[in-house]
Amino acid sequence: MVLKHRTVGISTAVGIIMLLAAIGLLIAHEFSDTKNGFSRTLRLLKGEPILEQKASDLADELRHSPVLPQLQSWTVATMHRFRDGRVQTNGGNTLPWENDAVMLAPSEMPLFIKKYLAYTNRLGDILPELSIVLTNKQPSYIALNFGNWGIVVGDSNYRVCFDPEWTNNVAPGIYTFGIQWESHR
Repeated sequence: MVLKHRTVGISTAVGIIMLLAAIGLLIAHEFSDTKNGFSRTLRLLKGEPILEQKASDLADELRHSPVLPQLQSWTVATMHRFRDGRVQTNGGNTLPWENDAVMLAPSEMPLFIKKYLAYTNRLGDILPELSIVLTNKQPSYIALNFGNWGIVVGDSNYRVCFDPEWTNNVAPGIYTFGIQWESHR
């Protein structure tokens, strides 16, 4: 009888220890994934605004992404094609910080952007809007815009020439940004 109670007690204790270990692992995972809702909320409470988090996380992802080497070469080639009149556009400008920009047609979006730079939310896959920004009627950079955050890419000498609240230099000529719409209208 005493042996049976000890066995049940030991089994219960082992079960509780395993349950606590599993909960500990889940909590550790939540803290290690800086992009989940729980971690984003903690970062927000520490004073890091959501747009800053998105721009920073995107920069970290890009630095380790197979897309990075292709991004700048595609941008430079697309700007050359634009100068030659060989880029399809949708006209219009959706960038609040630029008066002189042209949105690219969806057919101009390369597969590597669709594959590596889309993100998924409750509504499905979200792709960036691609716009060529002009300076003196010449292309100076391409914006990959997710709304109020994204990526701007020029040649290797490009520097961010608008005034977003948050920028992260990913590589020469490649930046992520977070921008408050209201401050740029």
